[in-house]
Amino acid sequence: MRIRLTLWVVSIFTVIQWSISGVLWLYQSSSIEAVFNERLRERAETVAGEVAVMIPGTDRAWLDSLSARQESFVHTERLEIDVFGKDGRSVIPGAARFLVTDIPVAAVLAGQDVAYLKLHPAGSDGSAPPLRVAALAMMGADLEPYVLVVGSEDGFARAQLALVGRLFLVSGLLGPLVTAACGWYIAGIAVAPFERLRRLASELGPQSLNKSLDMPVRNTELAELRDQLEDARVRIRNAFEVQERFMTNVSHELKTPIAVVLTEAQTLRSVGVSAEVLEFVESTEEEMQRLGRLIESFLTLARVRDGHHEPRGKRYGVNDLAMDAVEHCAKMADLHGVVLAAELLEDDEALDASVSGDPELLRTMLDNLIRNAIRFTPPGKLVDVRMEIQGGWLHVRVVDQGPGIPCDQMRAVFDRFRQGSNQQNGRAGGHGLGLAIAQGIAELHGGRIGVSDGEGGGCVFEVRLPLSGRGVHANGRGRGAAPG
Repeated sequence: MRIRLTLWVVSIFTVIQWSISGVLWLYQSSSIEAVFNERLRERAETVAGEVAVMIPGTDRAWLDSLSARQESFVHTERLEIDVFGKDGRSVIPGAARFLVTDIPVAAVLAGQDVAYLKLHPAGSDGSAPPLRVAALAMMGADLEPYVLVVGSEDGFARAQLALVGRLFLVSGLLGPLVTAACGWYIAGIAVAPFERLRRLASELGPQSLNKSLDMPVRNTELAELRDQLEDARVRIRNAFEVQERFMTNVSHELKTPIAVVLTEAQTLRSVGVSAEVLEFVESTEEEMQRLGRLIESFLTLARVRDGHHEPRGKRYGVNDLAMDAVEHCAKMADLHGVVLAAELLEDDEALDASVSGDPELLRTMLDNLIRNAIRFTPPGKLVDVRMEIQGGWLHVRVVDQGPGIPCDQMRAVFDRFRQGSNQQNGRAGGHGLGLAIAQGIAELHGGRIGVSDGEGGGCVFEVRLPLSGRGVHANGRGRGAAPG
């Protein structure tokens, strides 16, 4: 928005400036031309007073001396003077200074207003700039009409025009640059409140829904926008609370009958019952266990998405976190024939590195990522848990060798009830809650989980968590391997 405002200001100013500069250029050009012509006319009238008493009878040398005297106190580079009779020929002995055909003698004698002419002197090759010429009628000493022609170079006028042109060019180039700097500064001031509101809106999430949008504003429009965002936050928070409360209540209500059915199925005597009954009991027990795990997932998801929940601030060693999660998932890896390994931190400075939070939730987060990787990895392949510390952050990467995730589904993998396809392994899918729970736990601890394609296929889920305590500034990579 700031860039757009700056561009608009620069564009509008540039159009206005160039339009005004064009008008001023035309005005200055006409003014300089008019001033030069007026002075040339005045000089011609002055010369006419001196020449009139000498015509006829004067010679070219006298006119040249008169030209020299005029050039000494006027802004002219060169002055040429000639006199023409009513027959259209020069009356000064010697070579004429201007071509007879170029001078409208009859029109001048008739009293017509002849515009200022630009003529080349007679005998010139045309390479030099033409002279600005003024022609006026006068009466000679013999009382005969004559036409006085005075020509002057207009280098001074052209220099003035060039100077004005350079000034307009420089202002036309510097003006937009200065305007861009000023516009950028002013636009920054104008959009600063919107930028603060944008940051506040971007920070809205399940964990921040209970924090009001406390931002002082000075104008009515921004205050209305802030109030609308605050109302939206309250509505979203209320909707989350209703949803989580419903999920929690339903989960708790279902746990009791599930536990009763599961207990009865486990304690039912299987001696002397038919195969059909035994199969029914085993199927019931399996489904009740599966339903119980689903309910636990609901409760965990409600816990980590609840804005009121704060993780316990206990230190959890990063190597312990990885080993506990690997050991907890080892049976599942053995069941599916997947090799599970962890590369632990071995640098002396990194051994004491730890994260702060709820150990149970942190282990659940990593468990869900590892179990998800095992579920999609073919038998005999490797699921690798790699640890790395960069600055004050812990990076845990869970690398599998599964089929990978299509690019158009990357952003949706952390959505609730989003399940990938693992039919090629013939394994039962999950409930689509594991990755959502893991992302919620990571966010609850000030971190984030990202996903990308592996170099040799499969996926890489990377957890990024802030370190706490000793080892925060250590930098190290995992080099050891701990097979599961």
